[in-house]
Formats: sequence, C-alpha cells, structure tokens
Amino acid sequence: MAAVRKIISILMVMLMIAAPAMAEDTLPQVNNELLWLASSQEPLVDSYEPGDLVKLNSRRSAEGGTDAVYTASTTSIQLRAEAAAALVSMCNAAEADKTVLYVRQGYRSYHDEEVRYTRMEKRGEAAQKPGECDYQTGLAVTVVGKDWRTKTLTDEFAQTKEGKWLADNAAAYGFVLRYPENKQDITGWAAEPWHLRYVGVEAAAYMQRNGLCLEELRALVNPVEAAGVAVAPAVVEGVETIKITPTPEPAPTPTPGPTPEPVEGQMVVLDEVGPDGDHEIGFYHET
Repeated sequence: MAAVRKIISILMVMLMIAAPAMAEDTLPQVNNELLWLASSQEPLVDSYEPGDLVKLNSRRSAEGGTDAVYTASTTSIQLRAEAAAALVSMCNAAEADKTVLYVRQGYRSYHDEEVRYTRMEKRGEAAQKPGECDYQTGLAVTVVGKDWRTKTLTDEFAQTKEGKWLADNAAAYGFVLRYPENKQDITGWAAEPWHLRYVGVEAAAYMQRNGLCLEELRALVNPVEAAGVAVAPAVVEGVETIKITPTPEPAPTPTPGPTPEPVEGQMVVLDEVGPDGDHEIGFYHET
C-alpha cells in the first residue's frame, strides 16, 4: 500500500509540474481577420482591398521620430493600421537593442500583382499569381537590415544580426515568419526570414511556442465558429477541418495622392528576383 501511495504522489507531482505548460499551450482567442490567407488554395478576389490601410511614416522625412520607421526607399509603404502600429513598436524596440531595422515592402494591390506576375512570367521566374500573394492582405511586411536594402533577398539573411533579432523577438509584437524553415511542404514556399506576417500577439506567441506556421494555426481554429477563416483540409495530421472560402467585402478605392518628389541620391533598381522578389526603382541615400 505504501508503494501505491508513493506512486500516486509521484504522479501528482508530475501533473502539477506539467499543468502550467498544458495551460500555456491552450489555443488562444484569435482575431479571424488577421488569419486570412492569400494562396493558391485560397486566393483573394480581385476586388479585395483592406479597408484600414495607413501609410507608414518614414524617418527619411519630416514625419520622423518614434512614430516612424526606417524605410529602404522613398516609395510609399502601407499596412493595415493594427499591423503598422505594431511594426513601429517593434522597430523602436529593436533600435533600443542597437539593431536598426528597415522596412522594404508592405501592402501590394491586386493590380500590382497582375503587373508583377506578367513581368516575372515573361522572365521565366517563379511568382505567385494575383490574389495568391500574402502582401495583398496588408498584414505582410519585408523587414531587413541596412545592408539588405537593395540586395537580393536570400536565406542568408537569417544569420544576420537583424534576422536573428526578428526570429527571437517579432512574436512579442504580433509578427511571425510567414514562411519559416522546414514548413515548405505545408506553405508551398521556401523559408523567407525577412517576410513577416502580423497575426496578433497571442496568436504569434502560441505559434512560436509550438513551432507552427500560419496554415497549421488555421487548421487548429474551429472552422465552424471562426467565421471568415478558410481552413485548408488535412493541413495538420489528425485535425478534422472544413474548408470555408473567405469573401471579404472590398473597400472603396481611395483617391490616389500626388506622386512624392524623390530625394537626392542614387537611383537603384532593387534586385529582387526570388519567390518574394521584384525589380522596383527607388531613390536611396545614406542615413
């Protein structure tokens, strides 16, 4: 009997030790809008445009300060409002850690993707079709270091000071790597350590703790109760899902503003030719 009581006591201690971890891994409440995908399985409709896009203030202009970010070029960059605010906070925190981050790309419209896809297809390069690009959600952003503002993006960025900082700290501000390592069979794309996706702080923390990509998190969300979330079937083994195609309401197209005057500096063609790449033109100068 004493031996049985001893075994029970040991089991109770083990359960007490495991309980915090079990509670910590409880699936958090998520904002379903932040989980929308733009992919070959679930493309966005051509009329979709986020309704709360805001322009990032750049430290290259008089709008600088702690409410602004360093940008890789003079091209205007937009994100959805919540993601933009989180990005500013993250960049300020990185700078406090003596790590300066540069924002290279943000929201791209369906029309932007049509032009981009046609150009890259003619060059025989891999590209996502219009409606299938994560940047169309307004929640994706390319973040790099100063030395990577114009160079071709490769997985070598993960080994840089900035890449390591993002991998360790981005989740605290609601960002995750959209295409992490060892998830290509699920996401369909190789690792892109510069490509961040905003999902919210709780969701990002859960994904980082459990080593999940966005597709895997979405497969864990109850598709019946999570209105507007499209969950691809059988993404995670053992999880039964139902496919629901999101059809977000398009926002009215804003009146385009005047083309910004370029600053003095050298005109550089961005050498982005990888799966996340593009040839874009911007004017650069040292900060």
